[in-house]
Formats: sequence, structure tokens, C-alpha cells
Amino acid sequence: MQHVIEVDDGDAPVLTESGSARLIGRGLLADRPLATYVEPTETPAYVVRNKKRGVTIERTDGARTADEGTEVKTETALTPDSDHSAAVLVTDVRVLFAIGRADGDRTRSVSLSEVIDARTEDGLLGGALVLDTVDGRRIRFPSRGDLSGVREYVDTAAGVWARAGRHLDTAEEALETARTAFEADDGDAALSAVDDSRAALERAREAAASLSGASATVSERAEAFRSQLAEWERRAHVKLAEQAYERGQGRHEDGEYEAAFDCFDRADERYAAALVVDAERPSDDLVKGRREALAAERNDLSRAPLERAERAVEMASDADDLETEVEWWERALERYETMRSLDWGRDEQRFAG
Repeated sequence: MQHVIEVDDGDAPVLTESGSARLIGRGLLADRPLATYVEPTETPAYVVRNKKRGVTIERTDGARTADEGTEVKTETALTPDSDHSAAVLVTDVRVLFAIGRADGDRTRSVSLSEVIDARTEDGLLGGALVLDTVDGRRIRFPSRGDLSGVREYVDTAAGVWARAGRHLDTAEEALETARTAFEADDGDAALSAVDDSRAALERAREAAASLSGASATVSERAEAFRSQLAEWERRAHVKLAEQAYERGQGRHEDGEYEAAFDCFDRADERYAAALVVDAERPSDDLVKGRREALAAERNDLSRAPLERAERAVEMASDADDLETEVEWWERALERYETMRSLDWGRDEQRFAG
């Protein structure tokens, strides 16, 4: 029996083998070959075999002995029957333990993202691959083969998954920050958090690039984030537009025409930015409708100083006494001077007249 096999492709004989004992040696699995366990998004790397010893799974459940001494540990042993053997299938996504038995193969799977330590142990009857997991399991698979390459692969791949996972966690936290900031009416902070989340997703992609399985998983997670990030981005732009719109209306009422126009310009920029974002909420029709209402108000604002001055001229012309007439002419002059001073030095005039 070849104990450690480096797998170059999914058609390697060890992956397609199944059945009971042969004329020489044992069979591997009873129900189906290892290849059928390989998902489309994972790539096999190694197969490790043993004849009789199977796999042991030791778990610490947090309980302690009666005298408050060492933690209570439970151990599960899965062993093959006399016609079959045990195997470890190492892929770029997980480590699958398969134990051949005529009454039904037994399998256990550990995601590489769960592995916190991979090492080998030496013993009188050969070595063992030992994995420690985040949930307190210690999985030991004995083998007479050279396990150094397997250990190195698992250790490196687990590191890739761990780094990518941390970046994905950061992306998720930033997404939550965007939601919280939006609900607190802080559109700028929401947009900043959206950018942070996308940057973290990009770092996750880079971290996972060396493993096709990890890369596929990160891409799937990133796609799930995409629509949520786009929605918060669009909603934040719309919120900032509405806030600028409201400030502009206040400035308009106070006669601060330039400041009002500046606010309306910022609101229009935000509405335009929202429409560029590929998101369903708020709807395009809603954003376009609000932008059209803003355009109408901007048009009213552009004529407001001139109309106000012309109104003063009308009042002066209709005055019944000289004192009132003079007062309105003075107001008209003041308003025309104000109108002429608006946007002084700008290449593009925003106000009529």
C-alpha cells in the first residue's frame, strides 16, 4: 500500500478506487470512491491511507473532573473493517476522513478554515497527522508514510483560509458600520464604511488567490456582500442629497442665494452619484423624481434675486405717495446691486439677469 499519495488530478486511481478486499491487500471504501466526495469548487491535493487504525477524534467539552482537575475529554475512534481501509483526502477546501466499512462508510470533514494547527507525530508504529480545530477537536490519523508534505500543505492552506476569513470578517463589520451610520443620519460615515468593506473584500480576494477553493468561496461571499453594499451606498448618497436639499431651502428662505445654490448643487451631485450605483433601493424612479423636483427649485432660485428686484420696481411704480415710492426705489436699487454681486468671478453664472 502506498501510504501518502500526491494527487495531480481528479482521475488519480486512489480517488476512483472502491469495493471490498482484492486478491492482494484491502479495498479502500465500500460505498463509493473518494472522487465522488470532491465538490466542483475544490481541488484534491493529497490522499493518506492506513489499513486498520482509522482516525481518532478527541474533544474537550469544557467540563472538569470532580476534584476540579483536568478537563474531561471524550474520544471517538472510527476504524475500517477487515475488507477495507481508511483514508484522508486533503483538498484546498477541507480535510475529509473516510473510513471504509461494509455496513456503510464513515466520513468526517474538517474545513481548512477551522484548522488552527497541523503537525505530525512520530511513534513506534509510524507517524500520525494531527489537526487541532477551533472548536476544541484534536483529530489524529496514523500513517506509515512521509507526512511532512501533507502537514506543510495543510498548514499553509489553513493560513490562507485564516487570512482570507479575517478580511471577510472585517468586511462584514464595516457593512454593519455602514448600516448603523446610515440609521444615525451620517451619510458620509456610511459611505466611508462601504469603502472600507470593499477594500477588505479585495484584501480577502488577494489572500485567497493561491487556492482556487478559497478563491471561489471568497468570490461567493463577496457577491453576497455586493448588493448590500450597493444598497447602502445608494441610500447614503440619497440621504446626503436630501440633507443638502433641506439646507438649501433654508438658505433660500433666508435670502442667502449663493449658499442655497451651493447646497442645491451638492444635492444634485449626490442624486447623480446615487443613480450611478447599481442598486434597487431606493428605486431609480424615486431618485429621478426627487432630482427633477430639485431641478425645478434650482430654476426658481436662479430667478429669485431678479424677480425680487423687479417686484421692488413694481411696488415703487404703484406707490401712492412719494415717501413710499422712494423707499421702494431704494430697495430695488439694493436688490439689483445684490443680484449683480452674486457669483462674482464665476465663469458660469447661475442667476438670471
